Amino acid sequence: MTKPKLYCVEKIDARDSDYQDRHDEDQQPPMTIDSWIERDLSPPDILMGPFSTSSRVILNAETGLGKTNFALALSAHIAAGRDFLHWKCKRPANVLFIDGEMSRRVLRDRIKDAVRRIGKTPTQLYILSHEDVHDFQPINTPAGAAIVERQIARIGKVDMIVFDNIMSLTSGDLKDEESWKSLQPFIRSLTARNISQLWIHHTGYDASHGYGTKTREWAMDTVIQASKINRPDTDISFSLSFPKARERSPANRADYQDINVALVRDQWSYDAADRTATKQKLSTKQTLARNTLSDLVNESGMLAPGSLKLPPSVRVAKLDDWRVELFSRGVLDAESKNPRTDFARLKDALQAKNVVGLRSGYIWLIAK
Repeated sequence: MTKPKLYCVEKIDARDSDYQDRHDEDQQPPMTIDSWIERDLSPPDILMGPFSTSSRVILNAETGLGKTNFALALSAHIAAGRDFLHWKCKRPANVLFIDGEMSRRVLRDRIKDAVRRIGKTPTQLYILSHEDVHDFQPINTPAGAAIVERQIARIGKVDMIVFDNIMSLTSGDLKDEESWKSLQPFIRSLTARNISQLWIHHTGYDASHGYGTKTREWAMDTVIQASKINRPDTDISFSLSFPKARERSPANRADYQDINVALVRDQWSYDAADRTATKQKLSTKQTLARNTLSDLVNESGMLAPGSLKLPPSVRVAKLDDWRVELFSRGVLDAESKNPRTDFARLKDALQAKNVVGLRSGYIWLIAK
C-alpha cells in the first residue's frame, strides 16, 4: 500500500536564501490580461448540480434537521449516476462518506434507508465509520489526515468526500480560527487532486449560519444553508439557500435556486421556494412578534448590507436585538422553562410562513 502523504504547514522562514533558491523556479510572474484570457484551463468536471471535482462546499443546518439523511441520499445518487432533486447527475463517481458521530448500528440503518429509496445499490459509494478505526484521530491533525489518505489509497480514485460532520471530525474550539486553519493545507491538497468536498456543519443558537468562526466559509466555493420548515406530513422538511456561490453563472443559475426539500412517503421531493407566496394566518403571538420587528426596523434598523444580496431599499435588524425586544415587551416569557426554545419556535414559524427573512444574523420583513 502506498504510504500516505501528510499535509501540514511548512514552518520555514521565507527570508532564508536556501528557501528562496528552492522555490524561485516554481514562482510564476504576474500575468497580463491577455495571458489570462488565452490561458488554457480545463473546464470543471461536474458531478451533479453545484458539485464538481474541484468544488469545496459547506452545508450548515441545525441539529435534527436531517443533514445525514440528506447527505447520504446525495452521495448515493452521485455514486449511482442518478439525478437528485432538481440536479442532473453527469456520471457515476466514486464517493467516500466519512461519519464521525453516529454508532455503526444507526449508520447501517441510514445506509439501508438510502439504498431503499434510490432503488439500487450504489457500488461506487464507500462509507467509513469512526467506530471502525482504532483510535480515530481528528482530521485536522496529521494522524487524522493520514486516516483519510489511507482510505483514498485503498479506493484508488476518489471523486468526492463527504465529511459528516465538522464538530465530530475535528478537534479544538469551533469558535477558534486555529483549529480550522490547521486543516487548510489538507483541504487544498484534496482540491489539487480533483477531489470534491462537502463539509457538514451544525448551526448554533442563531440557525441562520454555521456555528463558530466565519473563516470556515472563506475557503469554500459554495455555502448551502438549510433552514427548518414545519410540515404536518413529514419530520424531514427544510429549505436550501445559497448565500455564497462562486461558480454560479447564467448558464447554471437553476442549480443554485432556493428550494424546499422534504422526505415524504419515503421519497425525496422538492419545489422551488416561493418568496412571493401569500402569508398564512398568524397567531396572536406571531402577529405581535411581526409588529415588534416592524417597530424595531423602523426605529433602529439599517439598510441591508450588500452581503445579504437584498434590494437596496430593504431595512434589516439584528436577530439578537429582535430577540431582546420580544422578551422586553412580554411577547415571550423570560421566566419560562426554556426561553431559547420558545424564541426558536417563534422565529421558525414566522420564517416558514414567509413573514420574515433570516441570514447572517440579520432579520427583515418580507414584503407582501
